[in-house]
Amino acid sequence: MCAPVVAAHVHRSRKCFLNYGKSKIIINRFIELSLKQSTIIKKIRQQQIEQMEYQNELQRQREESKEFYTNCLKLLDVNNKPRFDLYNNDEENKAVVVYINDDKSLNFLKIDGDAKEEEVGIIPYDKIHYYEKAGNVHYVSEVNGSYSSFGGSLTGATFSKKAALFNGIMFGPMGMATATLMSYKPAQQKPAETHFDLTSETKRIDERNVLLNFYSDDRKLYIDIELPQEIYNFLQTYLPEKKYEIVSEVEKHTAINKAVDNKMLNSPETKVALPAPEKLSIDEFKEKVEKLKIMKEAGLLSDEEFREEKTKLLSII
Repeated sequence: MCAPVVAAHVHRSRKCFLNYGKSKIIINRFIELSLKQSTIIKKIRQQQIEQMEYQNELQRQREESKEFYTNCLKLLDVNNKPRFDLYNNDEENKAVVVYINDDKSLNFLKIDGDAKEEEVGIIPYDKIHYYEKAGNVHYVSEVNGSYSSFGGSLTGATFSKKAALFNGIMFGPMGMATATLMSYKPAQQKPAETHFDLTSETKRIDERNVLLNFYSDDRKLYIDIELPQEIYNFLQTYLPEKKYEIVSEVEKHTAINKAVDNKMLNSPETKVALPAPEKLSIDEFKEKVEKLKIMKEAGLLSDEEFREEKTKLLSII
């Protein structure tokens, strides 16, 4: 085989070898990229699976929370009783509810569906002393001030050193003093610019509430609790006889009856002169009659007692 043919064959073999090497590098690089892409896809799929599992778990917890919340209301039959919502958020499955049972006991129910917690506090009807409005609305003025000061300078009170030196050389000490006096500039003060702004804002502060007084068997004393003012109409609708004005009248009436029963008023030793009753206006008469009606409807006065009290009222108008 001649030399040129051998050289050409060697050249082709080398070229083929180089092309094979390049192809192998490209194939290896492709395989490497494919593996990386496959790993990334697996991670993405794993994240999607975990996200779905997390969402499913949240959904399951929400359903359990809702079921607990609904079961509490159903078990206590709250929806079919007079109720007042102090706080209610169906989306969060949380509520604080005041409701009245058939025995007129006052119930405070707190439900937290997420925590699966339920608390019930009961004030028996005979332990409720009274409720009344308390607090008031007042206004407060807030005054806000802003102070700013800027600028201001002090200039002058200088003399020309060059003029003094020149005249000192030319005319001696007297020339220096004369030049100093002639070149002197008096001090000038520029006052600072000051701003003081006052603004006032009136704020409305509503401190109205409802005071509920009841007897605690645990603490052996009467206790006051504050409730939102909006609950007053609810209590007045379903427990009108526990309104402070009514309770006050009943207690006065009871005290007088006890005094009569014990013969304290007619006893020679302890005879007490009762003051003559004051004349009532028409409006006062109507108010007292209305109270008597409520007391009679609540079973606090018999028919005979109601007629007696009404006769007494008629005698003082």
